[in-house]
Amino acid sequence: MTESAQVLKTKCRAIVDIHATPAVSNKNQQELFLEAIAIGKGILTDSHYTNQDILSAYKLQCLEYDWADELKHYCILLRDVFFRTFKSNFVPGALGDLSLISKTLESASSSMINTLGQIEHIENIDNTLAQVREHQYSPADTILVQISKIEEQIAFISEVTGSLKGIERDILFYKTELSNCYDDNLKSIAIVKSVVEEVRSSVKGLTEDKQVELLSDSIQTIEQAYVAIDELRVDSDINDKHFLSEAALNVPVDLNEGNLVTKQIDFNKQVNTWVESEIFPDLMEIDGELQQLEYSALLKLVNLKNRLAVIQSNPELIEEVSEVQFEKPLKAILTDADVLLQKITEKSSTAVEKINSNLNAQKVFDKEQFYLTSPARVLISDYQKEGNRWFNSLPIQRVKTWYNTFFDTYIAAGEEGITIENKHVKLIDFIKAKSLQGIDKFSHSLFLNKGYLGQTFYQPRSKFQLLFSKVIANWQEGFAASMLIHGKRLSGRSTIIEALPTNYNKLEYIELKPNTEVTYHGYKIDLGVSFVDIFKALDKYTLGERIIVTIDDLESWKSDEVAFLPIIKSLLQIISRNQKRYCFIVVTNNLMKQELDGALDFSNGFSSIFDSSETPVEDIVSIVETRADASTKESDNPEQTDKSWIASIAKKQQRNIGASLIEYTRKNKGEKRLDSFLFNKFIQEHRQVLEFVIKWGSISESEISNYKNPKLIEVINASVRQLVSMKILERQVDNSLVIPLYLLDEVEHSLDQYSPLNPH
Repeated sequence: MTESAQVLKTKCRAIVDIHATPAVSNKNQQELFLEAIAIGKGILTDSHYTNQDILSAYKLQCLEYDWADELKHYCILLRDVFFRTFKSNFVPGALGDLSLISKTLESASSSMINTLGQIEHIENIDNTLAQVREHQYSPADTILVQISKIEEQIAFISEVTGSLKGIERDILFYKTELSNCYDDNLKSIAIVKSVVEEVRSSVKGLTEDKQVELLSDSIQTIEQAYVAIDELRVDSDINDKHFLSEAALNVPVDLNEGNLVTKQIDFNKQVNTWVESEIFPDLMEIDGELQQLEYSALLKLVNLKNRLAVIQSNPELIEEVSEVQFEKPLKAILTDADVLLQKITEKSSTAVEKINSNLNAQKVFDKEQFYLTSPARVLISDYQKEGNRWFNSLPIQRVKTWYNTFFDTYIAAGEEGITIENKHVKLIDFIKAKSLQGIDKFSHSLFLNKGYLGQTFYQPRSKFQLLFSKVIANWQEGFAASMLIHGKRLSGRSTIIEALPTNYNKLEYIELKPNTEVTYHGYKIDLGVSFVDIFKALDKYTLGERIIVTIDDLESWKSDEVAFLPIIKSLLQIISRNQKRYCFIVVTNNLMKQELDGALDFSNGFSSIFDSSETPVEDIVSIVETRADASTKESDNPEQTDKSWIASIAKKQQRNIGASLIEYTRKNKGEKRLDSFLFNKFIQEHRQVLEFVIKWGSISESEISNYKNPKLIEVINASVRQLVSMKILERQVDNSLVIPLYLLDEVEHSLDQYSPLNPH
């Protein structure tokens, strides 16, 4: 046996031996595997048979045609064992039976070494076989390229090991951080209960002894309890708890017919999206309830302190003090705390179980599922793509024989584990195509900014101008005047009323927004949500002048203290009594108008109505041209201001001005319009939540928790989580959830098109 063959045999023996012990490491494997592969390649490239006699040439031919193929299969086996060892770092039991691996490696290496020895000891030439091979290209060069690719794969797997372990550590720390959120809430409740119990004990002593001297101690105890609870009331930092680790990583996840299959995963994006959908809603709900408990406790403590202060000022009242009088509010705090404690404990248990079962590196290797809820699509690497060009033509059955007991599951897996392409992915593709990612927001700001941008960019609507002019003329002649402007989202409702003071500058205007302040001729008028109080103040400070009162986004007048319908009913009554002095212009969306019409006959309370849903195509073309001329990038590209092209966009967007402007930027981005069937189907599945958001502008966990039916709350929360995970809802700074600007029209159009009330 040649020296190289002997060295190869020694390395193969060492490889078998290290798998006979439980302590197998990728590092030891990598060194031995790459050394063995390098020696095998050296035997093929530096053969001592080259350019010698006819027998030596024949032996070289056998080496290239017979042994090279066995060497390649052995290299594949080494790569696959290396992958399984890598996977076992994250998936317990992935390596399998070491004794079986050792036997498989021994069998493969023995076969390869024996074949090499047989070639060395050939004494007679098979002339028939030699003549056939003379007319064929030697496979050795191709096999050497393939073996080099296997070496790269082993190095690639080794490199990923360290990165993935780092991500696994980061995930572990992040899981601890999330769990601490629940623990912190439990600690807060424990503090509330503890200080309230101290107050309870102090007051109990007072009611039993009825000594005025004890009042100061009880009041001091209450003040200390107040400070302790008030210190707990800090702004929630839940939305700041983001997972941050290594950037997107290409991870080998499976073997299939000799090929290495990888997934490209953006761990930061995937983990944060999943947590925002599955964990944050419950944490926000708990945080809101905890703040409510703390606020309620503070109010009860203040009331209790005030009662004791009155008794302290009037000592004779001490005899009327009873335990029941003070016990009830304190017991209420403790009862609420126990209820919330039980809720947090249950949710914490569920969340920890969910976090532990989903937030781990093991999930990466599930070839049938995405990583978490986000589309970590399985990407077939160059290893597989290049492999398919040569592996299908090889005698794969020989490899299968080796793997029958160990790797056969992967060899027989077929293509299903490689290509994950389903409706979920197509839906995400549609949503991504509608997004504004990749668009230069600066150069397109004139197209994406909502509201009135100044007279330069304002295109008067002829129908509105005509109607409004008639309304104002009648009002100035002493007739009652009011106008309801309604329409789809993005249809320019706000822009219309924001432009009025510029276009009709001889009139007086006051814009009403809830819980704000307006200034009229130096007078500051505080606005709440009561239209009765607001107009009492306006009547006082406007001194009988005739004023146009604008109310944009009527839905924003909802309040936690007062029901919405009584607020709107009082507005209708004020409009009916004051239309001659005030000209009312009220703006809302179509869904809100529809609901109020059913509840209050809302529309009939106005003398005129304007639907802003559609803008004439020629007006949209003019608006786009004006903005394009003012945009540096657009003005450099005259093709983008083609009138017929802009008109076609406007028609496809149902003449909605805002949607047309967004679609214009999207078309410039180069996105093709995709089939919306799956998107529409998904929207219908979540109609209840999305209609609420379209109607009210947003939705929040606190609003959901106000529902009385626990099953309904569960259904809505589940729907919200799915919508967040698909980025159809996005969280704002105030923790409310809204539909992104770029999906607003698409969602509303779907709701309208497939509405049960739509005859089509």
